[in-house]
Amino acid sequence: MAHSETLLRQLLHGLLQQLTDAAAAVDRSGSVEALHDYRVVLRKLGVALRFCRRAFGRAEVQPIERVLKREHARTSRHRDRDVVADVLRAIETPAAAIETWSALATTPGPRARSTRPIAAKIDARVTAMLEREPAHSERCKHFAARMIDAATRRAARRAVALDAAAQRRHAYRTALRRLRYTIDLLSEHASKAERRFARQGDALQRALGQLRDLDLTRAALPRLSGLAQPQRSELGRTLGARRTAVLRAAVNASHALTGSAVVPT
Repeated sequence: MAHSETLLRQLLHGLLQQLTDAAAAVDRSGSVEALHDYRVVLRKLGVALRFCRRAFGRAEVQPIERVLKREHARTSRHRDRDVVADVLRAIETPAAAIETWSALATTPGPRARSTRPIAAKIDARVTAMLEREPAHSERCKHFAARMIDAATRRAARRAVALDAAAQRRHAYRTALRRLRYTIDLLSEHASKAERRFARQGDALQRALGQLRDLDLTRAALPRLSGLAQPQRSELGRTLGARRTAVLRAAVNASHALTGSAVVPT
């Protein structure tokens, strides 16, 4: 078996173990941190499966990707609710208002249904795929370099101004996050310049994520009950000041990233 194919299989088996452990942690604690770790493994597995399309064929991989996509969407609602609640607590919003809003925002998800059966389903499907020989094993050659190059170019293509529409900023953030996960998975195969580019992109991706969290929280303010208008207005001003500071950090990170020598032309 070629070295590249062996590396790909090892990578996927390692991610499946991480997924099993992360799902158990969500069911055990139900914490924001555990849910975050679970979603990170889902994304990393998705990154690895994108390359598997080349080796095993789309028909083999896409059904697994659809399961991942549904699970990511299911947990996203809970992630957003928990993050908004955390931001509201950080700006000293009355606890009663947060609890009422959180109850209204709750939908069935990780706390109402175990994540372990879903993780087991993903594990079984990926394991079954790996037990078969790739339809195009020659495409495994140099897969690490190809994945890194594709992720770097995708991040460069998705670059947008920070005042762009929220949907375009989100696409850029997703591309930067995918680049970071790709480098995390294959760091020993990345050049110093590529690792530096990923670190600079990570700073911007995190700032863009904070902007999104603050925007979600601002959108939730009108739905908070039991607040007088002056109190609501003060919370809005506090969020606005935080957003200005985060935007400044995002601008600085964007300047550092666009000045990187590894940005494809």
